[in-house]
Amino acid sequence: MNERCIDCKAPATQLSPFPLCSLHWTERYAKGPLRGEDGELLPYKKSLKDLLKEMGYWKEQDESVEEWQDRCKKHTSGKSIVKRMP
Repeated sequence: MNERCIDCKAPATQLSPFPLCSLHWTERYAKGPLRGEDGELLPYKKSLKDLLKEMGYWKEQDESVEEWQDRCKKHTSGKSIVKRMP
């Protein structure tokens, strides 16, 4: 596949409806698993953020990336972190 993403010129991984890389396709089209108040599936990245916040794994505004990584490692150490999707 020689197609390039129309947004960033990275190699395209999706060709329909037009060439996009995985990142830009996800930003435009990926949905779920959570639903909004209107019953419609939320964009994937919003769903992921909401699930991670609920589980305590989202980065806090005032913490560094290193602090966040350490907190997540401590939080998940020896635990099963599987979250059933609704």
